[in-house]
Formats: sequence, structure tokens, C-alpha cells
Amino acid sequence: MLSSSDLGIATHYVASARLPALVARLHELENPTARMVDRALEEFYSDGLPEDKPAQLTSGLRAAIDSIFSKDSIEDIFAALKSPAKHVDAAWAAETLAQLELRSPTSLHLALLAIRKGRSMKLAEALKMELDIATAYCVRLSIFLFPFHSDAIHTLYSLEPVPTSIQASRPCWLTN
Repeated sequence: MLSSSDLGIATHYVASARLPALVARLHELENPTARMVDRALEEFYSDGLPEDKPAQLTSGLRAAIDSIFSKDSIEDIFAALKSPAKHVDAAWAAETLAQLELRSPTSLHLALLAIRKGRSMKLAEALKMELDIATAYCVRLSIFLFPFHSDAIHTLYSLEPVPTSIQASRPCWLTN
């Protein structure tokens, strides 16, 4: 599993062993401001990952992720994981494929579509889309929340059997 440090999006690194002390320090703050929280973080901040835990997202893994997940469809991603290119670690590809096969095929299609659409959205729009998707799955709201064809209502909420394969799960309204 990748951490925020691996991805380069963390503002501070605090060693796991120091987290309880940091939490205690944050609880001590009365009416905390952003500046007070930042100072507390600075007290427990480390300059980087411990030497015994190198970053997992190396250039080779990053290249493999980019290569595999740049495909246009879930079917193409699965095919690339089943027959990885020479520069892709076969064990990583097999493990990744096994994890994806545990997931709902329809959810994989929808997640890929959301990621692709989210690329061109402003942050607020992307977060709204994510909220709409999560809400629809949690409380089964009408599909009118999404910019999909109206057949989606029938497809998503019918009592048809759950698809058992990626190929059988592509809803007619789901387009890339």
C-alpha cells in the first residue's frame, strides 16, 4: 500500500512511534488555529522516511502503473495485467489483477469513468461528482444525478443477476 509520503502529497512526515505524542499535543491545544497546528506538527516532524522504509513508488513501479492504467477500458487494463509488458513486474501485475478481480465489475467501470471525467474538472466539480456517486451507491438515489443516459436507471436498479465478469458488466450507458 502506498502512503501519502510515497506519492509526494504529504506536508509533514511523523514517524508512527511519535503519533500518540502528536495526538496528545494536538488535544492540549485550546481553540487551535492553523498556525498552532502547524507548530505542533513541526515539533514532531521528521525529515523523511526512515532508512529502513524506502519509498514504494519507484520510477519502475510508477512507469508500470502509468502504462497499465492509461488504457481506455477496464477490459484493456485486465488484459495488460494478464500479459504484462517486459518493463512491468509480473508479480506486481498478478497481485494487482487479483485485487481488482475482488471488486465489483460495475464499480470498476464507473471508477475508471469518474477518474477520466475528473481529470478535466475543477476540484469542487470532481468532489461533487464523487459525492453523487457515493450517495447513489449508499442510498440508491435516482440516476438523474449523473450525466448518463436514462437507461442507467434500469441497468443500475434492476434485479438482474450481478455480472460475474468484466466483459459482462459493462452497462450500455457507460461510455468512456
